[in-house]
Amino acid sequence: VYINVEPVKNPASGADAVTGREAPQSAELEKLLGQGQAGNADARPAVSARPFIPEDPLNIKDEVEFKGEIKEAQGIRDEAEQTVTAIMHDVLMGKSLVKEQVEKTVDKIVKSIFRNRDAITSLARLKRYDAYTFTHCVNVSILSIALGRHLGLKREDLFKLGVGAILHDVGKMLIPEELLNKTGAYTEAELNLMKRHSLLGADFLSAANFIALESVHVTGQHHERYDG
Repeated sequence: VYINVEPVKNPASGADAVTGREAPQSAELEKLLGQGQAGNADARPAVSARPFIPEDPLNIKDEVEFKGEIKEAQGIRDEAEQTVTAIMHDVLMGKSLVKEQVEKTVDKIVKSIFRNRDAITSLARLKRYDAYTFTHCVNVSILSIALGRHLGLKREDLFKLGVGAILHDVGKMLIPEELLNKTGAYTEAELNLMKRHSLLGADFLSAANFIALESVHVTGQHHERYDG
């Protein structure tokens, strides 16, 4: 990974956004840009002088600064991982979902993302491979809610999205444990059973009368391709 620590260039004027001076380009960047402009058939694609940053369609402003939310976000994420672990273990033992567990956790994530979109999403990059499924479910929920906020979804829709995302792999708890923990290659039959975990999860959530249909769709369709 290469990180440019120089001030950002103003794309309109080519001047440094901080000092107003022309920002020097590296020889490598000049060469690549020159090749693209010259139409050299062997050239690599021209390199953009600045990264693409998507615009916020609703221009929603964060309520607090990153440093004001990061500690709270850390606690929310840790609590969410503990909750998901408990939920998955309950499902494994044949128990039903507890409404308060799911809704309280997702509600906290949604509120954190509205306070500051970067704090809790920065923590979603963290992975624990000793508890991969549980960590993964929390991270997927965080990033899904953050993307939904960027797209301008209403809070009630973000909540439904978050519930479906945090429970998207619940069907894995309905797959035989020896298959989940298998270290070798799957047979064709085993692979086909593993592929059913999204549908098994959707069926399980459908039986819970407090899970919205949109959330069930998130769980059931999270491996679906454009062609269905």
